[in-house]
Amino acid sequence: PQVFDRKPYWIEKEDSSTEAGPVVLPSAAFTAPGQLALTEAKAGDGRRFDTVLPADHPVLRDHVVRGVGIAPGTMHFDLAYRALAAIDGREGDGFVLRKILFREPVASRDGRGIALSLSLAPDGEEWRVRVTGRPEGQAGPISVHLEGVMVRALPELGPALDIPALKAAAGSSFAVTEAYALARKVGILHGPFMRPEGTVWEGADYLLARFEFGAETLAAADRFALHPAFLDAACLVPFLFERQR
Repeated sequence: PQVFDRKPYWIEKEDSSTEAGPVVLPSAAFTAPGQLALTEAKAGDGRRFDTVLPADHPVLRDHVVRGVGIAPGTMHFDLAYRALAAIDGREGDGFVLRKILFREPVASRDGRGIALSLSLAPDGEEWRVRVTGRPEGQAGPISVHLEGVMVRALPELGPALDIPALKAAAGSSFAVTEAYALARKVGILHGPFMRPEGTVWEGADYLLARFEFGAETLAAADRFALHPAFLDAACLVPFLFERQR
């Protein structure tokens, strides 16, 4: 679908029983963001989840913007999903994020980790979500990173995509690395954890991508509910519509 086309689609899961799957290596020393400790919010009946994002975490190490390690915004979605599931016990159920405002990036400076707090406050059938942070072990001002609204819902799905037909109808195909080359032109560098290999098929009004992530990224998959590298790649591909401009 084109950029900003809000029509939902879905794909049938491929049967990989006859194909060799990727080799997933055991993760080395790795701390995923979100070993969350549930604490009581200071006001109302909301909840707050605290975690520390280490300065050497792959989402900072391999996502660098103009020389600064900055966590991709997609990391917030994983934190928010797992926080809501911890509250209502509905792990695996759908949710919708609305009115999302990214106020300030989660950035690592001076080799410091970032202490993050995610707050969820009920508002009728919705939850108001807010992510704040400050350098680990440092007093002082707290930055607001994200604000928005979460609601338990599953959008009505459109038709299933016919993947073979889309590939056949594509006028061209090229390496997904072109998306990351485009990002480099605006000062965003992706390291191996955040940068897959793969192929993009371009049709008259669509882009279809298949990603192949490296061993470290795949080994960390069970540490996330919504893997930030997977989501970041999916968000980056639509900008390939701009590559000829």
